[in-house]
Amino acid sequence: MAQSQTLSERLIRGLGAGLLGHAISLIARVLLPPLFLHAWGVEVYGEWLVLTAVAAYLVFSDFGAGLYVVNRMTQEFANGDLKALRKTLQTAMALFVLLPAIVFILFAAAMLIVPIRDVLGLGKLTEGAAKFVVIMLALQVALSLPQGLLLGAFRAVGQLPRGVMLANGLQLLQLVIVGVCLLRDLGPEWISVYQLAPLVIVGLVAAWDLDRRFPALGVYRIGDVDMHLARTFLKPSMHFFSIQVALALSVQGVILVAGLTLGAVQVVSFATIRTLCNAMKSVFSLVATTAWPELTRLDSLRETKSLVSLFRAVLRTTMVGATLTVLLLYSYGEQIYQMWLAGTVVYDKQLMVLFLLFLLQQVFWSTCSYFLMAVNAHHALSGVMNASSVLSIGLAWVGAKHAGTVGLVIGMTVADLVLPLWFVPYLMMRHNSAFTFTFFLTEIVPPCLVVLVMFFHIPVALVLLVFLTLWWWTAAKPIFLTQPRS
Repeated sequence: MAQSQTLSERLIRGLGAGLLGHAISLIARVLLPPLFLHAWGVEVYGEWLVLTAVAAYLVFSDFGAGLYVVNRMTQEFANGDLKALRKTLQTAMALFVLLPAIVFILFAAAMLIVPIRDVLGLGKLTEGAAKFVVIMLALQVALSLPQGLLLGAFRAVGQLPRGVMLANGLQLLQLVIVGVCLLRDLGPEWISVYQLAPLVIVGLVAAWDLDRRFPALGVYRIGDVDMHLARTFLKPSMHFFSIQVALALSVQGVILVAGLTLGAVQVVSFATIRTLCNAMKSVFSLVATTAWPELTRLDSLRETKSLVSLFRAVLRTTMVGATLTVLLLYSYGEQIYQMWLAGTVVYDKQLMVLFLLFLLQQVFWSTCSYFLMAVNAHHALSGVMNASSVLSIGLAWVGAKHAGTVGLVIGMTVADLVLPLWFVPYLMMRHNSAFTFTFFLTEIVPPCLVVLVMFFHIPVALVLLVFLTLWWWTAAKPIFLTQPRS
């Protein structure tokens, strides 16, 4: 059918646009640090990173409303209710301009009063320069929230690839502007100002294009702003906010545990191996985020068969990708690690194996969590995520105290096994009875068998299982891809 074919095209183009965005991000991570260090030196660059981290916390000033509002608009568009969609968009845009503006003003006032150099331990930047930079960086975050809502609106109306490409354009503009500024030896104050330009440009282009394609949404109007509707955003948005906080707490909390309990060398070994594994994991998350609006739409329309078919393809793709990553890093991890860090850090094979096991099970339950967030069934998920993050930090602390980095990763893994690994799929079964214990068992057993055989070093069986797993993956083709074009 034409609509089904359009869905497959959106998924393929969205995935391609997402991969391009990852490529731009990778180039920025590789190219910019040497340019920063050459232009400013280690100390000023370090102070820039500290100020950036402080301003970045303002991204939470939307209190999770961005994810909920885009989900809601996706549901309204799927049901053909453009009037409700227009009201939701205009109300959310008013909030996304007003709330970040208030938070920014309060933050800027606080920064003008607080002795930043003393509080943050800055030694190179002057007090005036530090205040100016952190305020400009905070303004960037404040501008990024309404702009992010506009880009999310493209996802809601079935134009995910266009929204992602605009985000890619933003990344590319920022990369070019910062690179040129550094090559011209401009200081932090200038770069903090010039970085505002891409946000304004992409935001204006997004608003113009969205209004041109969907004039019924009234992008430039505020006549349908409804504060009563805005109040209904609060509870589901706070659940999303809670999930974001839990993820940040888990990531940063474990690093804090590592810093407090381990030596500097062990912390570097832990952080670098985790970075390598997470770089692979971020590619798999693209599959889930690309399918997110389609899962929202299918759930809203109660198209259960297509919903289950699409999620099976997403889950199986991420699990096969994770399995192949485990095989790659288990076999060639040392060579990749040493090439990446030029031999400056000693490779820890045991730590890598533990991280790979952690990665495999985390990919499984985190992909399931994307489904729950996509269909706005995330209220219980937020509680699980917060409990899991606290448990993860606690068990990581105990493990690190008794067995160093190995114990730390074991603690993280046990925390996931105790809660999210089984409870997140259970929440999916509660939301939709089409998801059963057998469904999840079918999706997790084949990858686990491959990894088990790999650890037992049975080459012939491993090769055979890999081929069978790839065949099993191709068998998960969503039903809309098998339907003929009308």
